[in-house]
Amino acid sequence: MPNSPSSPWGSAARRNGVTMRSRTRRQGDGGENKNRESYTVRRCPATAGLMLRAEAGPSAHTPDVACAACAGLPKKDCPKDCDNMPHVTLRDGARMHYWDIGRGPACVLLHGFGMHAWMWLPFVAPLALRNRFILPDLRGFGGSHLLPIRKANALEQHADDLEDLLTALDLDQPALAGLSMGACTSLEYQRRYGFDRVSGYLNIDNPPCVTGKAGWPWGLFGERHHEFRGELRELIADLGEHAPYTPFHELPKKLRGRMWQQLARFGADAVENRGLQKLFSLGRFEPLIKRLAGTGQWRVYIDIMRTYAELDHDWRDSVGRTQGKIFRVFAGTHSKMYPIEGQMAFARYVPDVEIVRFDGAGHCVQFDSPALFTRELGRFLDDVHRRPARVAAEPQRRRA
Repeated sequence: MPNSPSSPWGSAARRNGVTMRSRTRRQGDGGENKNRESYTVRRCPATAGLMLRAEAGPSAHTPDVACAACAGLPKKDCPKDCDNMPHVTLRDGARMHYWDIGRGPACVLLHGFGMHAWMWLPFVAPLALRNRFILPDLRGFGGSHLLPIRKANALEQHADDLEDLLTALDLDQPALAGLSMGACTSLEYQRRYGFDRVSGYLNIDNPPCVTGKAGWPWGLFGERHHEFRGELRELIADLGEHAPYTPFHELPKKLRGRMWQQLARFGADAVENRGLQKLFSLGRFEPLIKRLAGTGQWRVYIDIMRTYAELDHDWRDSVGRTQGKIFRVFAGTHSKMYPIEGQMAFARYVPDVEIVRFDGAGHCVQFDSPALFTRELGRFLDDVHRRPARVAAEPQRRRA
């Protein structure tokens, strides 16, 4: 929000570190009636970004948000100890929320787009007596929803945040695992920082290249890749016509509906279980999806969509530089998001990769095959930490 004569926010004056701004809203056909609304703009310590609060006037509905740990809840609904929830301070001053459960050698698990860190809990709980799990809410999601994306490439932002997390928690050779966007973040991290700080990597339903191109037909949504990217670009362009600080509820209803429909379709395509497909498809109903997906920083979804729609993400050249590390792939044989052929191609680029096929499972293999997922995750961690192997599903394995 620039402080210039052309800015709709008018002049600013500093008082006790808080910037006070005012905005004039015109009402009526001729614009002759003016209601002056007073706003307080402050720099939120949780997000290191600007937060807006309407002090008075007929449109004073924008909530004052206390911190990122509250995932966009109005201040009156925030838990009193929200500032004490586990978080790490990132290089830009933002605070990223994470879960820390279990005991033993550490494993960092990164969730996918539209997910929250707590969604890992049912699958890691049986392993928590032997392993410590660090489950971050990636920037823009869950308890970190209010943290803005500050880079043109959201995956670079998440990779930097992962490096800051490992540094802040002083983790000693943790295992690293990522699903979908979390896997993309891990592969981008490996390209930028290498895997020297991790003891092994688990890639969950994600290929070494997510951009469809000549000679690589296994990008995001496979044969539908270019159609999907076109739909994203169109939605991004329409949403981009609105100011970054426009409250989500002030966006046109049809435009909000299109965004929710896109996210609901994305979720339904992530699983093969018909019951879960119907559950995820309910995301097109705004009152339901808003309880899961925050809207206080709604533009973060656009920033991440733009990353997938406009940038090239190909890690085939860098992923091979993982010698001496356990590298494992979980692949859903019925994944609509990433065809199994693209995931099996890891064998071309990574020495001694082991690929575990989840027969009949879709993109989110943990939802479609929960027991097998937990068992194979435990086996991966045992192998990484050189512990005696436990019983696993031998027919499902394939070593490249």
